[in-house]
Amino acid sequence: MKSSVLRFYLSFSGLLLLFYLAFASCYALLQAWVKQVVGFTPQQIGTIYTLVALVALFSAPLFGVLQDHLGTSKKLLMWLGAGMILCSPVMGYLFVFLARDVSFIASAILLAFYLGIVMVGGVGTVESYCERASRHIGFEYGNARLWGSLGYAFSASTVGFFLDINPQICYYITSAAGVLFVLILISLDTRQLQPDQERRYAERTNSLVQSFGLFKLSRFWLLTLFLFAASGGFMLYDQQFPNYFAKLFVTFSADQLTHARDLLAHTVSGTSEQLQQAQSMVNLADLQEGSGKKVAGILLAIQLCCDASVLLIMPWIINRIGARNGLLLAGVIMAFRIFMSGLVTVFFPHPDQTHARIIMAGALKLMQAIDVPMLIVSTFKYIAPSFDSRYTSTVYLVSFQCSQQICAVLLSTLMGFSYETIGFEPTYMIMGVFIIGMTIQALFTLPRIESPQQKVAKA
Repeated sequence: MKSSVLRFYLSFSGLLLLFYLAFASCYALLQAWVKQVVGFTPQQIGTIYTLVALVALFSAPLFGVLQDHLGTSKKLLMWLGAGMILCSPVMGYLFVFLARDVSFIASAILLAFYLGIVMVGGVGTVESYCERASRHIGFEYGNARLWGSLGYAFSASTVGFFLDINPQICYYITSAAGVLFVLILISLDTRQLQPDQERRYAERTNSLVQSFGLFKLSRFWLLTLFLFAASGGFMLYDQQFPNYFAKLFVTFSADQLTHARDLLAHTVSGTSEQLQQAQSMVNLADLQEGSGKKVAGILLAIQLCCDASVLLIMPWIINRIGARNGLLLAGVIMAFRIFMSGLVTVFFPHPDQTHARIIMAGALKLMQAIDVPMLIVSTFKYIAPSFDSRYTSTVYLVSFQCSQQICAVLLSTLMGFSYETIGFEPTYMIMGVFIIGMTIQALFTLPRIESPQQKVAKA
């Protein structure tokens, strides 16, 4: 790698590392933080997540259009960096004040706008900017994106420890990362990021108007439809996976626990000895679930480190098989692992097979280190030759990021209801069938786009 390319590679890798480090510090354990610090109920926490998704649903496409209009300008990223710096005063102090002394609604609105704009809405902007730069400078975006996975993995694995010491530490980390993020942007010379011909073409174009012409393209909606199932699918799977994984650690059957809780609730009669045994059983089950959640956190950190390792070779793989095939293969792998997660207790139905259940579920979770990097790299490599290069940010932020937020708004509550009524396993099987169905649909409808390597091979 040439020294000039290496300099840009290190700069953009640093931006991704710092943003994901900050993202995980303030968002990875948001649920635990608001419950611990201000005592919000699960319903209130769910409302916050829904509001964050709603704000991000509107901010992400707006950021895409703005960034396409700005081209390689750093202005929007500078504003995101400023937002990161403000994390400590906004979340650590202002939000807590509103939650304790004003009202839940006021605090929820503040948190929704801050996280929905700066973090959840901003992540796609940072990714698309770095990907655009990687194409112009001449390095693989996946090799820079791996630093984002490492940053998220490190932060997600340590944030729980900081929460026990002082929750404010998490937000100090985000603010400090924001300062370094801005410093890298200031030192970044963007004049080499856009060829002269493209710069002159962009100056004659009103991207804010023409970007909306993308919504008239059938291939844009076909890609969005597939990504709605794929990107939304792994997001929905991740939302409740720690709870599902923790339940696999319990060595009692569901019927035994239900009966024990009925005894303690006095809905059925029992002797004092039976009540004591029921209490012991419930307490032990709670301890086992707690252990399971801790292991789930470790598993997430391992998976994210595996993500980073896979991202080293994923661009090479996608260049060989093609971006379209990469998208379809990612859909197949994702559908397989989610569907098989629903069969864990079918293969190992007895409580004494706990270890086998845990190993199988953990292995399926680690498979995410294959399909998610494949999906991300393939999406960018599919967008680049399929759409005008001036509008890649809009395409990515709408088709990928907005699809996830639509899933969060429309389907998170439905998935939660399904988990409670029919259980995790049947829900995962339904999700797997849905994703493979959408993948088969994409096999016949997603337009074929030849990569530059394939065009050269044919010439």
